[in-house]
Amino acid sequence: MGKRIEPLSAEQWREAGRKLKEAKAALGEMSKILSGHIPAILLDQVLKARSDGFHKLQSRLEDEMFRQHPKLPREAINIFYGDEGSKP
Repeated sequence: MGKRIEPLSAEQWREAGRKLKEAKAALGEMSKILSGHIPAILLDQVLKARSDGFHKLQSRLEDEMFRQHPKLPREAINIFYGDEGSKP
């Protein structure tokens, strides 16, 4: 039998969403620094990680958030995808 996982509060989910958005932005900024200074194939991997990797992670985290808090309003999607000022 596995250890019981304690659900995150809505505020903890908001903080996780902010941190994920910050990480995605930082990876974008890093790609600008690297552009023209590393092989294109490597820069493509950075850009792909930023788009595909983060999109998959956002989607899976959003699913888990709604699993833990099924009564959250649909606007809670903004935690991972929308405007920083949006609050469910």
